[in-house]
Amino acid sequence: MTEEGGYLLDNAGAQAPGRFASLEACFDRLTEGHLAARGIGPGWRCLEIGAGSGSMARWLAREVGPDGSVLATDIDTRLAEDGGLATLEIRHST
Repeated sequence: MTEEGGYLLDNAGAQAPGRFASLEACFDRLTEGHLAARGIGPGWRCLEIGAGSGSMARWLAREVGPDGSVLATDIDTRLAEDGGLATLEIRHST
């Protein structure tokens, strides 16, 4: 929380798209490697909490294929994109 009572890392902030792009550049490949090492693949059902822009959720949806599913949640989904993937559902969480 900020002194004014707002959330410091608000997705509505002008810096949010750049922050997400930086996080994706730093951590997505590492996370993909960890998940691949655990055998993620076709037919899996996945939950991502704190989806941000949805980059990992989109990757998961591609990995699980048409027989799997991914539910991605965030308290602010305005920047989360499903990439047109039928196996990805993005929901607002409280």
